[in-house]
Amino acid sequence: MKQVITRTLLAGSGALLGVIGAAMLTKTAAFLAMSDVEIDPDPGLLSELKAPSVLLILAGTCMLVGSVRSRFADLGLAVGAVVYGSYGVARIAGMVIDGLPTGSLLIATLIELVLAALLMALRLSRPNAPQAGAQQPKAA
Repeated sequence: MKQVITRTLLAGSGALLGVIGAAMLTKTAAFLAMSDVEIDPDPGLLSELKAPSVLLILAGTCMLVGSVRSRFADLGLAVGAVVYGSYGVARIAGMVIDGLPTGSLLIATLIELVLAALLMALRLSRPNAPQAGAQQPKAA
């Protein structure tokens, strides 16, 4: 049962990252407009906004591979937790620094933090996961 949950979460959250990355790369202004964020068509700004898109696509691909090939599941879970967690934490920092964004971005923050927590919990509960305080074998 746990393997089904892991594969499902990896597939769903990986596909979501891929779709978001592709939308940011190809339809930046339209994608942001869905969250009531309007941008000027400045090539520099568009370049900055597109910069993380391929990283999101690659992270999503890594997660999708982990959902199909169990030997890559740990990597997919870790990558997903880091990507979703970093976006959620950065959004919270932005709220503290700049104020509250639109409601859809608040929901995105919540989704990112929940997915990061679920992915990390699954990663840490796997048999090969390093345990807190456990001694790692030393290289010879």
